[in-house]
Amino acid sequence: MTLIDLEELRKYPFRYDNYDRKNGSPHFIAGGESVLEYAENLPQIVVPPNEPLTFEALCAMAKRREPVWCCDGDDISAGILCWRNDWSNVPERAANIWLLDRAGGCGIYLVMEFIAHGAKFYKSKPEGT
Repeated sequence: MTLIDLEELRKYPFRYDNYDRKNGSPHFIAGGESVLEYAENLPQIVVPPNEPLTFEALCAMAKRREPVWCCDGDDISAGILCWRNDWSNVPERAANIWLLDRAGGCGIYLVMEFIAHGAKFYKSKPEGT
């Protein structure tokens, strides 16, 4: 799905109140206006900002085995959170992440260790990466 910024859509330059009446076609403008009117009346989706997830949020997501993006220094990887203790040496159940590396290998790591080394986790891929 492609999201459209409604404010940017409203900046469309060919509108009834702003077109060349001598050389422009009112039929063309009417078509554009009807598309804009339709788009403005579609249900709006509010997209929350893609901010780093808290450890508490990661733990809740791990129990549901949700995907995340992990930014560790200059590297970014997609991974699946999981809630297991048999993959780590921690006695209690803990949030882990299953990651693929660039060579096609995989590993399961403790989320709290990644956070301790400065990694950040996101629900969707951060822009500019």
